[in-house]
Amino acid sequence: MYLNASNPPQFSQLNHVYFFTPHTTICCCSILRQGPSPRATSSLASQARLRSSRGQVDRSLWKRLYVFVIYLGLSSDRSIVHYYKHGRNGDFAVRQPLVLGHEAAGIVTAVGAGVADLYVGQRVAIEAGIMCRDCNFCRDGRYNLCKSMRFCSSASAFPHVDGTLQSRMNHPAHVLHPYVLVKILHQLIQIFLSLPANCSYEKAALAEPLSVLVHASRRAGLTKGHSVLVLGTGAIGALACCLAKSLGASRIAAIDINESRLDFVRRNGFAQQVFCFPPTDKPRTAEEQLRKAKENASMALSAFGKDDGFDIVFECSGAELCIQMSVYVSIIC
Repeated sequence: MYLNASNPPQFSQLNHVYFFTPHTTICCCSILRQGPSPRATSSLASQARLRSSRGQVDRSLWKRLYVFVIYLGLSSDRSIVHYYKHGRNGDFAVRQPLVLGHEAAGIVTAVGAGVADLYVGQRVAIEAGIMCRDCNFCRDGRYNLCKSMRFCSSASAFPHVDGTLQSRMNHPAHVLHPYVLVKILHQLIQIFLSLPANCSYEKAALAEPLSVLVHASRRAGLTKGHSVLVLGTGAIGALACCLAKSLGASRIAAIDINESRLDFVRRNGFAQQVFCFPPTDKPRTAEEQLRKAKENASMALSAFGKDDGFDIVFECSGAELCIQMSVYVSIIC
């Protein structure tokens, strides 16, 4: 699901920072569409509690910018759901007010000192992971492995870093992307170009999750003719299906527990086959869960007529049972 602020205010009107909580998704949609008061600031303070405050734009922040968020994704992300319902995601408990939201795109509205290659009015895609830029992994261009990585909308680090579910956010310049990445002859070349006029904010908001899938497909060696199975058809899973199709996969199948999501990927031609698991009780023991994963894998492969398994499997749900199941639906070499 994507929210959008179709009528962003003029830059001169941006006098206050204001953002919203996904305490209820419908409420957030309503607020964004109706044009909220620029003085209202809301964040997830704890489970079932909302806090409001005010903030001023500080243009003196070193190498940071303010971005007016036009589109952002609410992809039924498991972390967002867990923070919303339980005030925590696994071991990561919310210890201060936290704004949720990951992938997004918007317009630069204020530029801090030390920023040379971005300007007010520029259209950008927002990357939610903030790397240290100083470790060996970062220096080698493998910043996804950075041990000091801090994610927006995550309580994994303290103080927490607010996410993108806000009208205007303050963000480091080096993780705002007005350019595209092109791979030529297996060499990753960065071409610095502003988002083209025909690239909508809705599409730009998908740049971050799509980049994760492009990286995964390269690591897996996905090529024309491979059979692909996608577990979970939220925003990431739907993009995985699209990517597999664009790369010439011979067969694309998808699994979920939500029939409407499966209908979406099938209706739009992203997957040829889909399978919906009925809701069941959560396994009580590790042994029972492992057995359930094997049974589910066998059931799905039988439904797809792929008893030997799939060449490439994208696990996009984050559910432990599905992670285990992904091993059993893969072709064992």
